[in-house]
Parts: sequence; structure tokens; C-alpha cells
Amino acid sequence: MNRNQFGMDHGTRFPPSEAVLWAAENDVQYVDVCLDNESLDDVEYEDVRSACDEHGISLGLHIPSRP
Repeated sequence: MNRNQFGMDHGTRFPPSEAVLWAAENDVQYVDVCLDNESLDDVEYEDVRSACDEHGISLGLHIPSRP
């Protein structure tokens, strides 16, 4: 099994920073998270970026679905 092919869509289950840490702990290289611009500040964005760089994780972003 090639683990490099696996990813995880965390949606809104975890904040992006927790999703990236989960991926690092579980040897998952691709994470997709729901990005809510109102809930994250600049420091949190930088923490997510740094964690992705440190652990070699590719991050996919999408916005929340709203009716």
C-alpha cells in the first residue's frame, strides 16, 4: 500500500491547525479543510502554514457551503 496516495477531508470537524497535526501524527500527506475566514487570525494561519511545511503536508482549502 502506498501511503503517499491517501488524504483526509476534515471539513469542519477540526480546526485547520488540529487537522494538520492529526495528519502529521498519522502519516497522511494531504489534508483538505473548510476555511472560515472569520474564525482564524493571522497567527493561526501562520501556525498552519508552518506545520504543513515542517511535516511535508499539502493543504487543500474550501469555503463553507451556505444556502
